[in-house]
Amino acid sequence: MPRRWNGRSTGGDRETGEAERISRSVASPMTRREFLLASATAAAGLFLGSGGCGMLKRRRLNLILIVSDALRADHLGCYGFPRPVTPSMDAFARRGVLFENMVSCAPITGASHASMMTGAYQTRHGVFANGGRIADDLVTLAQACREADYRTAAFVSNPALAPDWLIGIDRGFETYDARLPSMERNRPSAYRDAADTSAAVLEWLNAVEDRPFFLWVHFQEPHGPYEVPDASLLDRIGGLARLEGEPSSLPLLAGNAGPGGIPRYQALGEERDPVVYRSRYAARSCYVDGQIGKVLAAVRDQELEKGTVVVLISDHGELLGEHDYWFQHGATVLQAGLHVPLIMVGPGIEAGRRIPSLVGSTDLMPTLLEVLDLDLAEASGQIQGRSLLPLIRGGTEREVAPRYAISAEGLEWCVARGRYKYTAAIRGSRVAPLLVDLQADPAEVRDIADEEPGVVAELRDALTHFRESASVVAPVGSGEVPRMTEEQRRRLKALGYLE
Repeated sequence: MPRRWNGRSTGGDRETGEAERISRSVASPMTRREFLLASATAAAGLFLGSGGCGMLKRRRLNLILIVSDALRADHLGCYGFPRPVTPSMDAFARRGVLFENMVSCAPITGASHASMMTGAYQTRHGVFANGGRIADDLVTLAQACREADYRTAAFVSNPALAPDWLIGIDRGFETYDARLPSMERNRPSAYRDAADTSAAVLEWLNAVEDRPFFLWVHFQEPHGPYEVPDASLLDRIGGLARLEGEPSSLPLLAGNAGPGGIPRYQALGEERDPVVYRSRYAARSCYVDGQIGKVLAAVRDQELEKGTVVVLISDHGELLGEHDYWFQHGATVLQAGLHVPLIMVGPGIEAGRRIPSLVGSTDLMPTLLEVLDLDLAEASGQIQGRSLLPLIRGGTEREVAPRYAISAEGLEWCVARGRYKYTAAIRGSRVAPLLVDLQADPAEVRDIADEEPGVVAELRDALTHFRESASVVAPVGSGEVPRMTEEQRRRLKALGYLE
């Protein structure tokens, strides 16, 4: 009898004892190279929607999802960064489709990943920050792949993605590797360095056999603290210029969030010059680019490219001085914390295309399910995004859909549609609304609400409907997060995420 999705772990999950090992399938009499070459044409035809013979249609495309934590889109050369920081990702973008306006629905790791893996917003899956539990009735991307007999593996590098912090994130994974051997310099937070993550991934890829697979690779970098393991990376970037109005020194904040200074966990000794911190953020982006390049090279060297879709994305951005928020994310839905890269490469994907349409986190799961030709039916009730495959194939959106985002503690909510973005921010006992034109004012400094009352009414109504139709609502302004244990709250307070 086939397995059924039921919102709980399917066969091979951690509860059955298999998530702590890497399973290996029985060797096929056909070599992997022969098998992949024989199926590549059918895989590409299937992705493009042209069909193929029934025998070859059984061969599924592989999927590799690479997430670089806290990576701003504007720090990739292919998104306009002027220094040679990301050569591997830039070369990767030239081979596929780049989405120019990808926005996260959450400026924080746990909530963002929960949305990417379920196609649902925070108000549906129930995770608003780092820590909590993904609603039990939701199907994850890994579960959908497992149902189709994929091998599934995850290698994560942030404690916010450990299964005892984000309960349910490991559903459907045969292998969920959350070993975090390193420790941050300023707080009791474990993580895994990008070199260690790529080494573990390469070992797994080297052992992969003919069965199709879904591999999720999460790199912690460039997330702070901005320590740079190789000083030559700073030399490659060179000195960044001081921005207009940027101070030469910043104070140290009392905690890890808020405007006006450097968060405690980010402090690099006595260094207080923001140019130094921005340079180090760029250097860490360069560092993770090299490790991503190793994974992409392994895909090529093992001749997996013709049967594999590779997706590069980030969970959220990073504030580098916008609105006086320095070297942090989570507290606000400013665009600098939401705009992230999204690049897709694989069979049937046209090289070198750039798509300007506004897309979001909840679009990832339906897109990948359709790319893999997996049935959407059992997950359709939970998915709040839409497949981007029509755009990838060269079509246009018939309707410009809104995209929503919520800050980590629910103090800011926003909706963007087209060029406009409307934000409702809780300021004490009142709500402070803001309307900006992202094309004319990407820094979000000019409120045009009085000039566009019709747009304000439209987006305010959309945001109100979004909140009122939610199955789970964050207790706005309380600092509480649904589905979180007391131990999780204690740990998050120790890290400075909760007051």
